[in-house]
Amino acid sequence: MFVGFNLAFFPQHLLGLRGMPRRIYTYLPETGWGFWNFVSTIGAFTLGLGALVFLFNAARTLRSGARASANPFRAYSLEWALSSPPPRSADRIVPVAASRYPLWLGELGRVEGLARDEVLVTRVVDAEPDHVGHAPTPTIMPPITALATAVLIVACLFTPWGLPVGVVLVSLTLLVWFWPTDREPAFQTRERVSSESVGKEVLP
Repeated sequence: MFVGFNLAFFPQHLLGLRGMPRRIYTYLPETGWGFWNFVSTIGAFTLGLGALVFLFNAARTLRSGARASANPFRAYSLEWALSSPPPRSADRIVPVAASRYPLWLGELGRVEGLARDEVLVTRVVDAEPDHVGHAPTPTIMPPITALATAVLIVACLFTPWGLPVGVVLVSLTLLVWFWPTDREPAFQTRERVSSESVGKEVLP
């Protein structure tokens, strides 16, 4: 695919320098464009063949290939600590990294004692536990807000009234989305979440 791509498109730069306009499929032989167009055609077929090989390999791998492990590259960053496929956001643990390379050094721990809807908030400077906040609950409002924004943009193409009407529509969706609930943030949990409650259990 790499060879085919360059072989298909680089000759087009040379043809452009020789005066060939874009998006034409026929020309007189006196122009002298035939050779490089022939080379470009060979590159296009090579690129297509490479794409077919890729699709065949992807289908074969999907059907009977070995499953990759959670960290096949033996990377050290935190995103590779998750399982594959990753769990839902509500079921993910809060990791504790004691170094820049926690997965390599086996020093990755986990925070214990949090409810499923709680998120640990740490101090900016020393990353010590500060308080616990409630995670947002699942909501359908983000795609509805995106749909209302799309309606606003399309309506503005046809009428000036699309802007004020669309702004009102988007504002209503944002109002419903960000309307406060009766779930108060758990900012009174300094006693419950402390350095002692951070476990040192090593992740698999």
